[in-house]
Amino acid sequence: MKIREFAERCQLSVHALRHYEALGLLVPARLPNGWRDYAPGQLREAVFIAMSRRVGVPLPVLSAHLPAYRAGRLKVSDMVDELERMQEVIDQQIAGLQEQRRRIVEHAAWLRSRAGQRPRSAAAWPTVGRKR
Repeated sequence: MKIREFAERCQLSVHALRHYEALGLLVPARLPNGWRDYAPGQLREAVFIAMSRRVGVPLPVLSAHLPAYRAGRLKVSDMVDELERMQEVIDQQIAGLQEQRRRIVEHAAWLRSRAGQRPRSAAAWPTVGRKR
């Protein structure tokens, strides 16, 4: 099927399909006139790629898992393991952002408490890198 029909069936944009093709994730056949010809079986692959990207699976990880997915060897447990690894990274990022937010709130409060006062020296500023 041509790219526009394929895009409608898998609910992706033509642009996304061309991008996935450029990355080697999808490889449609070519008609004699050069037009892309997607096989019905590639619909499943396109949906897998799109769903993986929507949850943030990095392209190198996706590329590594795609051959096993195509061959039917990618287990649900493998996919869950990868998602759990991604969740751990996100949890670490959240913790880091929460700590950064705490420091910002603390610093803003410090500045508010000194509103109108001019620091006399660098020693008047809070210690940089201080951990609580």
